[in-house]
Amino acid sequence: MKENKLTPGSNIMWEASRMMLPEHRELIIQKRKEQNRKDRPIFDEQTLEYFSHLMSEASNKDQEITITIFDPYQETKIKGKLKKIDLQLRQVKMETDNDFVWIKLEDILHIDYF
Repeated sequence: MKENKLTPGSNIMWEASRMMLPEHRELIIQKRKEQNRKDRPIFDEQTLEYFSHLMSEASNKDQEITITIFDPYQETKIKGKLKKIDLQLRQVKMETDNDFVWIKLEDILHIDYF
């Protein structure tokens, strides 16, 4: 015979204590999220120069690019045309389908140029 919670001698007295408080549930979710957190990659000069070349070429030719942006929990891709490269503030302005987006240069992970 297979044992279950109704078997005499089982731990039936503590069965009701399996309930979890909302605060504990939130902490568990937060810890799982933190385990999947990624660190920001550090690029060498050659990669940064390559990104700069792609952005200036796309800006000059007014062509669409897709930029992958760093986020600690997920990568985001933005597709559009470069409208402005601001080296002082270290960010670029992209025109998407219906809006303008400012992207920090240090947040750029990858550039797809078409």
